Amino acid sequence: MNKLLSAGFYKMCRSKIFRICLLFSAGYPLFQMTLRLIERTFYYPVSEPVDTFTILDLMFLGIVLAAFVSLYLGREYSDGVIRNKLIIGHSRMSIYLANLLTVTLGAFLMHGIFFLAMFLLGRLYGLPMELGFGELAPAALLGFLFIIAYASIFTMVSMLTASGSVGPVVALIIAFFLMIIGISIYSALSDMYAEIPPELLADPGFNPLASLPKWQQVLFPLLYNALPSSQAMQLMDYVAYAGAAKAGHLSTVVIEPTVLPLLAGTSALYDLLIAALTTAIGILLFRRKDLN
Repeated sequence: MNKLLSAGFYKMCRSKIFRICLLFSAGYPLFQMTLRLIERTFYYPVSEPVDTFTILDLMFLGIVLAAFVSLYLGREYSDGVIRNKLIIGHSRMSIYLANLLTVTLGAFLMHGIFFLAMFLLGRLYGLPMELGFGELAPAALLGFLFIIAYASIFTMVSMLTASGSVGPVVALIIAFFLMIIGISIYSALSDMYAEIPPELLADPGFNPLASLPKWQQVLFPLLYNALPSSQAMQLMDYVAYAGAAKAGHLSTVVIEPTVLPLLAGTSALYDLLIAALTTAIGILLFRRKDLN
């Protein structure tokens, strides 16, 4: 297993797609912070804080990982690497887990580089930031759980799809589907909560979803907390709320009670559950897959 991990990480570091993803993780913060600096210098002297930009990658990271994981693992099939690993005696389970850990580590590096680059450039450019590194770091660390869920999903898809052309298409379709559904449910519930008077929201017995059919009352909160794209929106809301609280202008932020399950660890539990289920299903089906 250790040899598979070290060989996989070495090969990943030499992969062009991985280097492109790392370049994007470092280049996008430079582009975004430069735009913010120009905006603040020439157009709006008082611009919005850049705190939420430090975890902005979580919004589109699913699409990036879909492309990276499917292309990288698809190359394993096309080059005959997986078949060669089996020939020299590695088990299918160890091959699957080594690939999963390798791409997950690669995704961690992308997210970490993005966060550090965005934070350091924001400080370097003197842009307004209401939160410090110690306050933003927990939000970024929680993002690693989203990454584990995404990496597990796309590893399962890629390891069960031997075609180098079909795998990326399927992975990207899934990524866009998850993103659209998650953002749609987040927006719908956010709009619903925004129209409810604060005194009703403060009532523990009040159910804001009572007007919906029973199945929607169960399904919508489940997807709201389980889908990584919706979790990312909640996390960005939390960062905005924490910054507003520190700056003393809470009235600029809509505080939603539905963000509390994320902070309590519910969404983290969903991420780990998604990772466990997709990994178990992936290993089970990969063991039966014909590689000839």
